[in-house]
Amino acid sequence: MSGAPDPTETFRQEARDLLETLEQTLLDLGQDPQNRDLVDASFRAMHTLKGSGAMFG
Repeated sequence: MSGAPDPTETFRQEARDLLETLEQTLLDLGQDPQNRDLVDASFRAMHTLKGSGAMFG
């Protein structure tokens, strides 16, 4: 299956995207610390990154 995506590269790209999302939500949260949606988005990004990383040990 030479056409199948490399799982490690897929993880790396998703991790980069999640870290960018996390960075932006944390910066926004610094300006609006009471915004529950930003808190939730930050935790969701961290949780997803943790779960994805666990698959790779």
